Parts: sequence; structure tokens; C-alpha cells
Amino acid sequence: MAVSSLLFLIGVAIVVRALFTERVPFSFNPKNIAIILGGLCGFVLVSEYLDMIAGIVFLVFVAAAAGTSYSVMRNIKIAGGLIAIALLFQKGLGLQLPLY
Repeated sequence: MAVSSLLFLIGVAIVVRALFTERVPFSFNPKNIAIILGGLCGFVLVSEYLDMIAGIVFLVFVAAAAGTSYSVMRNIKIAGGLIAIALLFQKGLGLQLPLY
């Protein structure tokens, strides 16, 4: 109930904020969608056959190609942060994640 309430409040805040911001035209880029889907599929395959840490790194580096700028250092920092969160989930919450 608490998580649902927080998500509801976040949703209300997003709607209220959208009422006061300028509208931006929606752009549809099939290439970027294909890159993101490829990154997700690669994450699953790499996690299955190697380990999840390698899958996270793969996902970050592939998905970053869909952006407007590409920075290896930024990708390393993001991957490190996601790996730290996954380790926290595994060790702190006891989730069965095949990280290594």
C-alpha cells in the first residue's frame, strides 16, 4: 500500500508538472528503439551465458549508443552504479541474482 501510494503521488506530480510546461513535439526514431531492444536482448543473453555483471555492462554501453552523445567514462560510472545497486539487492535484500 505504501509503495502504491508513493507511485500515485509521483504520477500526480508528473501530471501537474505537465500542465505547466511547454509542449514538445513527439519524435519517433525506430533506430533508437531497435538499439534499446538489442541492448535488452543482449543483456538477457549475456546474463544467461556469462553473468549478470557482464550483462549490465553490455546493456549500458549498447543503450548509450541510442543517445545524442557517447561518453565511455559516463558509461563506466553508470554501469558501476547499477552493479552497486545489484550487489545491494543481492547482499542486502537476499535476492537470488546471478551477478558473478
